[in-house]
Amino acid sequence: TKDIVDTLFKIMIPLQPVMLLFEADGDDCNIDPSSWDLMEELLLSANKQCPQMLLVAMSRRPLRSNIPESLRGKYFVDLHVERMDRSDTESYVRALFCDPNCIDRNMRVDSSVIDGVYGRARGCPLFTERIVLWSQMKEVIELDETRN
Repeated sequence: TKDIVDTLFKIMIPLQPVMLLFEADGDDCNIDPSSWDLMEELLLSANKQCPQMLLVAMSRRPLRSNIPESLRGKYFVDLHVERMDRSDTESYVRALFCDPNCIDRNMRVDSSVIDGVYGRARGCPLFTERIVLWSQMKEVIELDETRN
């Protein structure tokens, strides 16, 4: 693990700030022990070698049970993200239709579009984005700027 971390730091140090993302996988949504070992070594060495590194470990279920003792508290913040509600979905769909630098807060999205997207994505931002982008590409949804 130490050799892997040393190699990663050689790559990451000139690129700082950097973010590493570890995602739990499989039926139990846990992170395997070797990945925890790697994260532990990275975090314990980061202060001296790569202080602008952010490490994120994500899972659909809480990770508290299998976090190495050396990482609890100081290195670990548990953050729970809720699903978007219908209003959040509408705001996100509106943002996806607008120029990223200028979100039109007065823009209206047909309620049947929001109902369809929300019903299929069930509050998941990734699925919401994919549905909207796919719908635009297939011209199922289009922006009518004359009505806004």
